Amino acid sequence: ATADRQCTAYMTCSSEQFESTATTSTSDRACTALTRCTNHEWESTAPGASSDRACTALTTCLYSSEYRSTDKTDTSDRVCTPLTVCKASEWQTLAKTRIRNRKCQEHKDCVAGEKQVTAGDGFNDRVCTNCAIGKFTDWVNKVSCKSCAKGKFQQAKGKDRKSVV
Repeated sequence: ATADRQCTAYMTCSSEQFESTATTSTSDRACTALTRCTNHEWESTAPGASSDRACTALTTCLYSSEYRSTDKTDTSDRVCTPLTVCKASEWQTLAKTRIRNRKCQEHKDCVAGEKQVTAGDGFNDRVCTNCAIGKFTDWVNKVSCKSCAKGKFQQAKGKDRKSVV
């Protein structure tokens, strides 16, 4: 009565499946569909012949303090990088976005011969203007120009003390 037994070839899992139960001498393998990662996940562990892929939720960048410096791929998470913080002596020349860091630049100095019209802040550079004829500055970032001493003159705009005769 055992002469009617037949052996059957084991089932083969497709490229979209993994072997969830191994073969034995008395049973076939079981194949299970591979997990598909969503648009909000990335593949953190690749599937193997007998293991499913693992999907992990994407990192969320905190907009107030980070920007997305690297986009996700199918097999890697996005990268969030801390935003540059402008120093007190700098102003923001390029605003941050979700995918770009802000850029900062040192405030320009009002040189000798110029006076400061507007002090710079975190979003605006310092504004300078030349001293009028007959006036000068002898130091950086002065808010007013000095008049020439009695008996001295200065005949051009935007000059320093050295040009007073």
